[in-house]
Amino acid sequence: MSETQLFAMVVVIWLGATIDQPVPGAIGVALVVAAFIVRRPILLIAAAFVLSLGVSARADRAYHPMTAGSIDTLARLTTDPEPGSFGSTAEAKLASGERVRLSFSLDSRLSGLEAGDPIHVTGSVRPVTDAPWLRVRHLVGIVTVEEFGRRGDSPWWMRPSSVLRSWVAGGASTLAPDDAALYTGLVIGDDRFQSQAQQVLFRVGGLTHLLAVSGQNVAFALAVVAPLLGRLGVRGRLVATVGVLIVFSMATRFEPSVMRATTTAAIAAWSVASGTKASGYGPCAWQCLVWC
Repeated sequence: MSETQLFAMVVVIWLGATIDQPVPGAIGVALVVAAFIVRRPILLIAAAFVLSLGVSARADRAYHPMTAGSIDTLARLTTDPEPGSFGSTAEAKLASGERVRLSFSLDSRLSGLEAGDPIHVTGSVRPVTDAPWLRVRHLVGIVTVEEFGRRGDSPWWMRPSSVLRSWVAGGASTLAPDDAALYTGLVIGDDRFQSQAQQVLFRVGGLTHLLAVSGQNVAFALAVVAPLLGRLGVRGRLVATVGVLIVFSMATRFEPSVMRATTTAAIAAWSVASGTKASGYGPCAWQCLVWC
């Protein structure tokens, strides 16, 4: 596909996601198969449009806010608890499958919890209303937690990420609190413990984006291992680069911004290894495609 066709695919995926029109997924799959058989990019673009229509429509129809009431169930945290001025918040998936936002009062027991940990939650639920950001994250309710307790360990597939993040946090253990929060924010995007004064300084300086994991952090990670990569052959360098990108993605829990940046970096590494000439538009189009 040409770079123009890649951008066209991005546009039609965005259009499909904004149009509430259900289309059978079988049509999209058939178009994908046909596109690869006859090698026509236009068919693949059409398939992307049809599939985005169907997926977005199904997601919209499957979204049902929870009704107000009480709750007493098991849940699994999907984000780390984030401290705030009036308590802490976290996202979780209930045993019944719904995704909710948990609102905790100030509690010292939260310091040992992280994404992936199973907990037992007791509290009250209120539905999500007029909150597009919560709806985009598939959150169907806000739970005011009255009592909670940890129940077991996180699943095995999330443990490597927790280990990597603990190593990074351990490297900042000797720093002052503000410096440690800045360090973890710059390296893995964990700015939960940034002080309000530091937040204001970054906001006034227009530098808040530095604490969001993106291409800058990926470039830092590759720069650290660059001396070692330079000793490898072309193929070995490509494999090692992809390995570094996978490890970095795991440490940042596969944040969307990281997936876009690592995809672009992997494409650039493949272009160098294969000797392919390309402008900057191709990786940019792929990054937009991952974003969609």
